[in-house]
Amino acid sequence: LEGKYYKRCAFHPKYGGNPEVIGCKSKFNPSMLPVNEDRKEEFDDADGYVEKCLRGNNDKVTYMYQIVPNRKQAAIKELCN
Repeated sequence: LEGKYYKRCAFHPKYGGNPEVIGCKSKFNPSMLPVNEDRKEEFDDADGYVEKCLRGNNDKVTYMYQIVPNRKQAAIKELCN
């Protein structure tokens, strides 16, 4: 773990060793969130979350998250619309 990203040394025959980002540090969970994966947790009585670790076109890795309402709030909102 280096800052917000998990890295490992990737070896290339032409360029030698090079650090490669393999995952993001989760804001909500102690485990690594692998690159190009997302994780969603929903709860009945507490807010949940959706988080993503994405690699863009320029090989830059970005971590994003969003808080989602608990299931009871979501059900009330659905019924009242």
